[in-house]
Amino acid sequence: MDGSSSEFGALDFDAVLTSVRAVSESIQIDQLVARVLEISLVQSGGRRATLLVQDDVLRPLASAVIDDHGRFQRLLSVPEIDPERLPLSLVDYVARTRRMITVDNATTHEWLSRDPYVAGFGCLSVIGAPLLRHGRLLGMVLLENELAAGVFSDIHANVVEAIAGQVAVSLENARLFEAQRRQAEAFARFLPRPFLEQLGHEQVEDVRLGDGVHRRVTVMFTDLRGFTSLSERMGVHDTFALLNGFLARMAPALGSEGGFVDEFTGDGFKALFIDRPDGAVRAAIAMQRRLHQYNDERAAKGRDRLAMGVGIHSGSGLLGTIGAQERMSTTVIGDTVNTAARLEGLTKAYDTPVLISEQVRAEIEDPLAFMIRVVGRVRVKGRREAILVHEVVDARGFRERAVLGPLVQRFNEASAAYFERRFDDAARGFAACVAAAPDDRLSREYRNWTDQWLRKGVPSDWDGVIVRVEK
Repeated sequence: MDGSSSEFGALDFDAVLTSVRAVSESIQIDQLVARVLEISLVQSGGRRATLLVQDDVLRPLASAVIDDHGRFQRLLSVPEIDPERLPLSLVDYVARTRRMITVDNATTHEWLSRDPYVAGFGCLSVIGAPLLRHGRLLGMVLLENELAAGVFSDIHANVVEAIAGQVAVSLENARLFEAQRRQAEAFARFLPRPFLEQLGHEQVEDVRLGDGVHRRVTVMFTDLRGFTSLSERMGVHDTFALLNGFLARMAPALGSEGGFVDEFTGDGFKALFIDRPDGAVRAAIAMQRRLHQYNDERAAKGRDRLAMGVGIHSGSGLLGTIGAQERMSTTVIGDTVNTAARLEGLTKAYDTPVLISEQVRAEIEDPLAFMIRVVGRVRVKGRREAILVHEVVDARGFRERAVLGPLVQRFNEASAAYFERRFDDAARGFAACVAAAPDDRLSREYRNWTDQWLRKGVPSDWDGVIVRVEK
């Protein structure tokens, strides 16, 4: 066996091939960098490795060492392009010539010995390997050993060159992958990933105008109350700062419950939940509590407190794309959307933060997990049939929850008696609620209606439906 074969055996040729394969499988930049540094040091006998990449300029990306205990350690700080941090004459040579260079003893080399880094730190064995792809310089790997001269043999140099060739390919692939990832994230700001999945697509490029599917969805509408009058007293910058501050606090509550924003509506948004409506109800509660915290921050700065209404409805919807070939957007359309919007509008009329439909309440996996009370049978604008509306008491402030929470069951029992025309029972129930919560607007209204029916009687066609014209 000749010297080359024996040297390959000492290096463990199988390990070299495994190392090259490991580099080829790395597609994420950070993972690639870690593997390149470790493999280069382990397979070459070097003590220090630096990976430089070519962007607008050649710059160091990462560095690592083999410590005194023989362990690989990636350095937290990245060396700068500085004559005291790197052998810049070697860097310049590799960048200009696009050729690898192996130096047995840098301190006696004809021109490298004059390099400030070599002179200052006594660097001995050095390798500089360019990362080339179709003749383009993508970067380079620098390997050093300050303990001995002649560390890097021709076989070591060949191994490093083979690794460098694969690193160049992997680096280009990793950059393409990173660019695609960033593009996907940018598109996700306009086309939510869950929406894309519902349309049956993996990539945004696959979306076509007219794509559409029927789905059972839960739709949520939100709106900042009194925002128009508030914005009239604010400048443009402050108005957008307020909106962005508000929306930035609301969005995480949606994502954690499986929801996503389908459309921003100026001072609110429309959100979708594909699974059961439990997540939508929990998100609405979380958003109201986040708003309370935001209001505390605003109050500390002498700013007005904000109020938000939320309406939630479940049903069938058509998810798809609309617009023109040059510009299209995703949306969901159908009666489910309109009803959710009407419920949000009713929150102002009933002075409550969150209203849900009977469809939502019926589909909640565990309704007892929430404090939900009946608001009434309401016929909203645009619908011929009345819907049974409920309030999520959990979404109110702490003091209101403490007062109204214990009354939910009593209020619901009184409501059931009311709709069954058992007005004596209803009157006693609502009177008890008003006594315990005199500021509760809904209890007072039902008490007054009940007293009216007891005094005057009800029409034969009375069904307890309340007609509302709010949008």
